[in-house]
Parts: sequence; structure tokens; C-alpha cells
Amino acid sequence: MENQEPVVSVVMLSYNHEKYLAEALASVVAQETTFSYEIIIHDDASQDRSQEIIQEFVARYPDRFVAILQKENQYSQDINFDCQQIYPRCRGKYLAFCEGDDYWTDPKNLQKQFQVMEKDPDLAICVHQVVAISEEGMTLPRTYPTKEQLAQTGKASTSALIPLDYPFHTTSFFIRKTALEPLMTGNTALVHYFNGDEVLLRLSLIQGELYYLHEAMSVYRQFSEGSWSTRQQQLTKAEQVQKITKLIQGYRVFDEESGYAYHELLQEKVFSFNLALCQYDVGASKENWQQVAPYLTSWLAKAPLKRRMQYGLFQVWPGLYQQLFKVSRAVLSR
Repeated sequence: MENQEPVVSVVMLSYNHEKYLAEALASVVAQETTFSYEIIIHDDASQDRSQEIIQEFVARYPDRFVAILQKENQYSQDINFDCQQIYPRCRGKYLAFCEGDDYWTDPKNLQKQFQVMEKDPDLAICVHQVVAISEEGMTLPRTYPTKEQLAQTGKASTSALIPLDYPFHTTSFFIRKTALEPLMTGNTALVHYFNGDEVLLRLSLIQGELYYLHEAMSVYRQFSEGSWSTRQQQLTKAEQVQKITKLIQGYRVFDEESGYAYHELLQEKVFSFNLALCQYDVGASKENWQQVAPYLTSWLAKAPLKRRMQYGLFQVWPGLYQQLFKVSRAVLSR
């Protein structure tokens, strides 16, 4: 089927993933499907043997791979290589995703999600459960989503998903390419505020419905070298403030681009993140309140008593609220 037009484009990202990349690539080429699929892999100028490993797979499967091997790191230059270099090369009707330090565990992964999507044109995205492992390969107790968040196969409403924030992992994404048209044509501002995978999910929720398969078919390796989770742990206080401030702005943009269909839910998200901002910088949080106050006025008027008390405490004693917030976070993290 290699000479047929691909139905699915599998997008893979690699950066210093030498220790894991062969396993990730092998899990993708092992997929058993009734259709043709291509693999678009982007390596962002790795300093290890990642590009050599990619070239070895390309030599073995020349008709299946499109390899984009950078000589200069694109991420550090703030280049949107997804939209500029990867998506324009994707020929499939659907896009699936697997990063170089993760891997798929079910050889029928693509086939199962394809069948779900083909049956219902209203679906924009299909996702499944993902198991988390440590850098060393030890299974962790966390899954994406957790059983408490979602425990049944079927459609999940956007209203139910927004309070969960970001329950899915990218290795489970199987997206109808037309749902990403605003991203590919530069007609969404979400790219300025959210990570690439978060943009994919939010655009999909705007464009159509989501179907969840309660079946673990891939693995997410947490805190591996070069991973997003590792970079997040290394953020400075100032970088955390900048990150949360961007998220607050991003949720307001998401509200606008979704036609205010989930307005009150997103108002509460903005409220929560602005309070969370105070754990790093009370001054930045107070300044941000001045900007978001008009946006939150209608929601605060009928917000639950607990939320109004939180707001009142922060306004009167922001320093005390900061300390209470930090204590509660420490207790919950135990």
C-alpha cells in the first residue's frame, strides 16, 4: 500500500530522543491498517544520534517516510515549524501524532480510530487512554485521562471537557485534517497562547465533536530528556508568570473563537488561573485582575459563594491569600 495516496499522516517530533526514538518509530511502522499511511518526522537539530536513527528507518521504508532534519534548532528561534514545515507536507485525510520519546502499544491503533471517524462525519477528533511511564520505562499510576475524568467509550461533550483542562495526551490524537484548516491557513490566534498540542485539541473542539476510546493504546514517557514535561520543571518564577498570563489571554481568545458557546465555563477558567498567578507574583496577579475584571463581571455576580470568598480575600489580603494558596497546593501534592 506504500504507493497509494496516504489516508493518514502520522506526525512525529524528535529532539535528542536517541534513547527512545527507535522504539517510537518501530511502533508506528508496525501499524496494521487497511489503508496507506505516511510518516512525517521532524527532528529539531538534535545533538545526539537521533537523525542517524531516522535515516536508518527512512532507508528501510523509503516510501513511507518524509524526514525533515534540521541543521539549526527551530524551537529556540521561536519558529512555528509545525505550520510552516510539517503540516504543508501532510497529504492524509487524517492526522495522527506520536513524539519521539513516546510510542504506540497497539498495532491496530490507527485502524481503530480510523473506523470510528469514518462512521461519523460530525467527529473532529478521536482520542484514547494513554499510560504514563518514567524515563526508565517504569509504569506510573497516572493515565491520560484518569478513570475519574473519563471511564467510558463514547462521545464527550466540550462542556464536560473544559473543566478538566487538558485530560488527553497527544499520542492519542487522531484528527480530521479539515478541522485544522484555521491552523493551516493562519486563521486562528490560539497559536500565540497555547502549546501546539493544546491548539490541536481546542481547534478540534471548536470544529466538531470528540470521541473517546477507553482503551490504552500508547505510552507517554514523562520527564525524559528533551521532553515538554522536563522543560516545564525548569521554568523560572518569571517564566511561570509569563506562562500563566498567556494562558489567561488564551482562554479569552478560545472563548471568542468558539463563539462564546462555553462562556461561563471559560470565565471560571480565567478566574482560576488569575488566582493561581498570585503564588508566583502578587503584583502581577493584581495587575492582571484590572485587565480581566470587565470580562469576569457577569460571572462573578452569580459565582458560587466559595469563589466570591476567594476573590474577596485576594482583593483585601493578597499576601495572605498567596500563602494559603501555596499551603493548599503543598497539601494536595502529597
